[in-house]
Amino acid sequence: MKRKLEQTQNKGIAMTPIARHAALDAGLASPLASARRARSLILERLRARVAGIEAAPNLIVPNPISGRLTAPVPAQNWALGLAKIDCHLPQTGLATEGVHEIAPAAYGDMPAALGFAAAVSLRRLDSNPTDERPLLWCRLSSAAREWGRIYGHGLEALGLARQRLLTLTLNQPAAILWTIEEALKSAALAGVIADVGPNLDLTAVRRLMLAAKQGRTPALLLFPALPEGATSARSRWIVAAHASRPPPFDDQAPGAPAWHLRLARCRGGRPGEWLVEWSHATHRFALAPAISGRTADPGIAPAGDDSGQPAAGADRGGPARLAARRL
Repeated sequence: MKRKLEQTQNKGIAMTPIARHAALDAGLASPLASARRARSLILERLRARVAGIEAAPNLIVPNPISGRLTAPVPAQNWALGLAKIDCHLPQTGLATEGVHEIAPAAYGDMPAALGFAAAVSLRRLDSNPTDERPLLWCRLSSAAREWGRIYGHGLEALGLARQRLLTLTLNQPAAILWTIEEALKSAALAGVIADVGPNLDLTAVRRLMLAAKQGRTPALLLFPALPEGATSARSRWIVAAHASRPPPFDDQAPGAPAWHLRLARCRGGRPGEWLVEWSHATHRFALAPAISGRTADPGIAPAGDDSGQPAAGADRGGPARLAARRL
């Protein structure tokens, strides 16, 4: 049988790997040879599966929470839902296949940056109601000790359901980067939020950009301080805490979350600054009136409002100051 097989190969007749192993089975019967043939068959099948995955990247992937197989979700950009900000973004909105940076304006503004990241992620989930994939929030243990852990009830009050959120805490920044990259490639998540170190270089961000493009998954990188120099991220947001307005009929109650936002860089867009509030009910941003000390002045347009018109409720003859409220 060996001689016939060699004659067939010498004649240039091509044989498939499975046919070749079947021909060898007739002449070789030792246990060692059988084990080798089994391993070869397994390798051939794995190579065929890998080739199929590379040829069709949009495969059905399992949902990390339910375990059910879900159809591939097309890449869909999203916006913040506020026209004054969205007009500064690219025409299609924030890129899904990309990385976006969020940094605090000062040391004490890190909690505000965390809240803004949660709100932007919620806007991402609302942009495609058919997408059932969860978010992954990767945190550094040092950041958790400094600013506290993620509070599920607080996120639910913001509008982010806990069953749509996976959390992971790691000690080393290198482990965080590896986790972000693998999570983005998996295409099993609607987005990734992650704490990163202050010295994230251009090469690391570029690797994450390629992973986001491969998995069609956006990443929000939270820096502990304003990054030095430029990176390949699609946008960079600088966030500062802003005083909230008290709700109607109760000056002592806490108001809606408010931030001072600065879009420092945006590929395909333009920079801008705004004072915004977050609505728990509508999951949308809204422009907040300028607040100075204990006085709200609706006649002063928020930063970035280039409409040239006074804010709602202002006297056309000049800025009309409201009575002072205790905040």
